[in-house]
Amino acid sequence: MSKIKVRRVSSLLQEGFDKEKIAEAFVDVNKKAWPPPVPERYLWTREKVLLQIQHCPHMLYCAFKKDQIIGTLSSIHTTQNDVEQTKSWESISGNGTLSTHNEDGDVSFGLDLSVDPKFRGLGAQDILIQKAFLICVVFGKKKGVFLGSRAPKLHRQTKTMSAEDHIFGKNGKSRDPEVRMYQTEGFFIRKIIPGYMEDPDSLDYGVLMFYPNPTYTWTKWIPLFIMGTLGNIVEKIY
Repeated sequence: MSKIKVRRVSSLLQEGFDKEKIAEAFVDVNKKAWPPPVPERYLWTREKVLLQIQHCPHMLYCAFKKDQIIGTLSSIHTTQNDVEQTKSWESISGNGTLSTHNEDGDVSFGLDLSVDPKFRGLGAQDILIQKAFLICVVFGKKKGVFLGSRAPKLHRQTKTMSAEDHIFGKNGKSRDPEVRMYQTEGFFIRKIIPGYMEDPDSLDYGVLMFYPNPTYTWTKWIPLFIMGTLGNIVEKIY
């Protein structure tokens, strides 16, 4: 089994990678990871990914198996206030272009995680999450990272319980397996967002989740250029 290597798009561009080929890979992996009935307006296109690369290439990550991109992660920096007020995936993501990226924001937001189904089980998803968190959040001196989770089993529970009971669950453990998966990664449920995205399985609900940066209380005093340098080193060796 080949080792999975994760790189930032900004680093790939500095090394001479063709941004058009990177965009093609993002689109290919995204469409394989999210087949119908996922609405096309949520999927990456060449134009959207090229705009993402223009806005924040250092917030885009690729997982490689040998020379093939098998997974991608797209994120932004933003403010906690903007996250708490967001109404939909489209609004927080700039309709998928990441034009909402704010480098001075105090938190990160994970907008898409895609892994080619043929390569699931190799750990690419976990490595993407771990490395993006370490570089973007820890070395980026952010308070933590948010994401909007689906709740794909919710549609099966409408006759027996409310959306709140299904998503929040019992004793802090969600009844929804996808939400619970993020909880095992260390994320906490912050709130439910009705109409977050068109998703019949989740009844169009999104679950706003947050993973706090455990190092923030002391790294916030370290100059950003030092943390950024450490992040660049970690990317190369981890």
